[in-house]
Amino acid sequence: MATNCVYIMTNKRRTVFYTGVTSHIGNRRLEHLHEDDSHFCGKYRVTDVVYIEWFDNILDAIAREKKIKGFRREKKLALIHAVNPELHTLLPPYFLLSTPEERSDEGLLIRATPASSRAKRGTSSSRGAK
Repeated sequence: MATNCVYIMTNKRRTVFYTGVTSHIGNRRLEHLHEDDSHFCGKYRVTDVVYIEWFDNILDAIAREKKIKGFRREKKLALIHAVNPELHTLLPPYFLLSTPEERSDEGLLIRATPASSRAKRGTSSSRGAK
């Protein structure tokens, strides 16, 4: 089961993008949330994961991260829009607590909908394949 991923985070206004790689997206996101202004994510208030791509092999994930980091903004947006057209935050709170195996989500990309939409439908989140 894939546990390594490349992710793209952005700020609330969706004006800045940060690409990274990790073997535990929940922990890594928390680290970014606590960075001060001397780090990119702290300086630009990058808080929301909008893209996740899973890999079995960390070397494949690192290679993909490097490739995405070379993309121009337009190409990054096209990549994100292909799986997350409305740029929703993809990590619901439970995602931060465990590995994919413990969550039993079989490595699927988690696509969260805005809280207002969930309240209207009476659901907590929706899932989409990677």
